[in-house]
Amino acid sequence: MARRRTRNGRGSKGIRWGRIGGGLVLALLVVFIGGYLWLRSYLHSESFRQFLAAQAGVPLRATAAFTPFRWDGLQLSAEGFDAKNGPVVTHLRADGLQTEIGLGGVSRGVWELKAPIINRLVLEVDATSGLGQTPDGQQFPLTQQPPLTQQPPAGQQLPAGQRAAVLNPSAPPASQGWLASWVPQKLEVETVTISEATITVNLPSGPVRALGQKWRVEPSASAGSYRLEANGGRISGPWPLLQDAKVDHMILQFRPGSLYLTDAEFAVAQNAKLTLSGEVGLDDGRYGFEGSLKDLKAEEVLPVDWRKRLIGDLQAKFSVAPASDGAVTRGELEMKNGILTALPVLDRLAAYADVERFRTLNLRTAKLKFVREASQLTLTDIEIGSEGLVRLEGRMVIRGEALDGRFRLGITPGTLARIPGAETKVFLPGERGLLWTELHITGTIDAPQEDLTERLIIAAGERMFEILPESGQKALKFAGSAASQGAVEILDGAGTILGTGGTILEGVNPIQEIGERLFPLIPGLGN
Repeated sequence: MARRRTRNGRGSKGIRWGRIGGGLVLALLVVFIGGYLWLRSYLHSESFRQFLAAQAGVPLRATAAFTPFRWDGLQLSAEGFDAKNGPVVTHLRADGLQTEIGLGGVSRGVWELKAPIINRLVLEVDATSGLGQTPDGQQFPLTQQPPLTQQPPAGQQLPAGQRAAVLNPSAPPASQGWLASWVPQKLEVETVTISEATITVNLPSGPVRALGQKWRVEPSASAGSYRLEANGGRISGPWPLLQDAKVDHMILQFRPGSLYLTDAEFAVAQNAKLTLSGEVGLDDGRYGFEGSLKDLKAEEVLPVDWRKRLIGDLQAKFSVAPASDGAVTRGELEMKNGILTALPVLDRLAAYADVERFRTLNLRTAKLKFVREASQLTLTDIEIGSEGLVRLEGRMVIRGEALDGRFRLGITPGTLARIPGAETKVFLPGERGLLWTELHITGTIDAPQEDLTERLIIAAGERMFEILPESGQKALKFAGSAASQGAVEILDGAGTILGTGGTILEGVNPIQEIGERLFPLIPGLGN
């Protein structure tokens, strides 16, 4: 009997522990289900929608709002999202939003937004200044943001100088007790896909618009940083080559206060490629870019009357950086396979020198360096040469409309032999087996002037007097006015040959026409 009672006692204890364990499991299950239902209820609440709007508005530094959410389980969709009145992002509109709320991060205090999709995005950015502006018109550095406040009750206005954005979600009602402490206060966003975007960035030199790109936005390792990649579409800007450029790809890196363009390539003109990289400081407005231009046909960018005169392939490297009075652009420009033809001055030289090669110059060398700052364009290390015929070296400064060019002009011996004194008094032997002279270009872009023609005329007159026989000199000495008239006729004849009805530049204005068309192609060189 004693053994039976012992066994019954042990059995009763096992049953009691089983019941307790089952009760605990049931209680935990009830808590879990209740907590899940409560979290789901909160997700469907206005508080959660305001939380997401506030979280989206903080990095944009703008007032943000979602349209009402539609739910299918944990799948969320909304017709649109708006953000406006930010110091940098002045307006953002997103249409057709879809995502899924993941609960796996709740224990870590985060809401997970899984693979968000935006059908269409319209974004406008103001990059004309490094200052933001509060709603009451006062300016503040972007690193010193105005106070963030909770959303005001319905129908009430925020005090001046405060923005309707919150860093923390609107808290659930206090009656929900300790469950409120489990509400995550942060977001984790997976890669965002934007099917189509229209982005406008307003720069001091004019707006840049990117149209029709597909974007991928991926969070980076550091907090608040994102990698952005765009493909397709077109881009237009205040520079001629970016008026209708096709986007091959753009890769950017956003970090708080800065935006980096790590790699971008565009198809411009017919077959040319433009590459860019650089950064913009969203807090201080500072920026810096560098790029290159390849395979641009000169005839694609020159005016109609120059397209048959100058052909070749252009390539350039350049950089743009801020300066005290605007921007400074530096770079190198080179032409490959250049051919210069059908210029009146070349035709005159060809006819007089009896050198047909003057009519069509094959440019073996054509390159220069440039610096553009404020209203001054400085061209240095200019080298233009046609093998065995002519070579030009020097520099040119263009201040506003005024020209100041200092050059050395080299020609092959015998080229100007028919101009008396040209190859003995004006052009002198030098390197490369050429005859060299100095050339000074002045005047304005609309009316350039040069000093070579006058020096050739004077040299021709002097040489004519030198070769007169002694008897002729005595005759001229006593002839007086007759001698003077003869000298004038000689000089007039030389002037006619050289085209001195104007100057040696008569009939063409390459400085104005090429300069106005070519140099503005490079960002930073345009007006």
